[in-house]
Amino acid sequence: MKSVEDLIELLENVKQRPNIWLPNDSPDTIRVFLFALEMGVGFSDIPVELYDEHHKTRIVKRGWNPEGSLWLGRQMQQQGYDNSAICDELLTIAIEAWRRVLKDMQSTTNDSDEKQVK
Repeated sequence: MKSVEDLIELLENVKQRPNIWLPNDSPDTIRVFLFALEMGVGFSDIPVELYDEHHKTRIVKRGWNPEGSLWLGRQMQQQGYDNSAICDELLTIAIEAWRRVLKDMQSTTNDSDEKQVK
């Protein structure tokens, strides 16, 4: 779980200081960054399928359409978001999704600990 906590911390740092982590605030840049991060996580023991599920849910809860023909960043552009606001929203969605993954992992660990005690 420490690795998920580290991942959340990284995303929060990127959100707070995007110019340190990213070459520009283009929605395509943050899209590639988040995609590469997710692909890297796929090589760890973190359940990426949980992230995918929570990511989709967070998109909907924040009022976007994950199934639309337009990529999320393009939807935001059509709503008048500037590049900085798009990057902030995409990072917020990712952070919220990873927090849900962490919560699920902690819940699973607590459940298995309780079973061992019984």
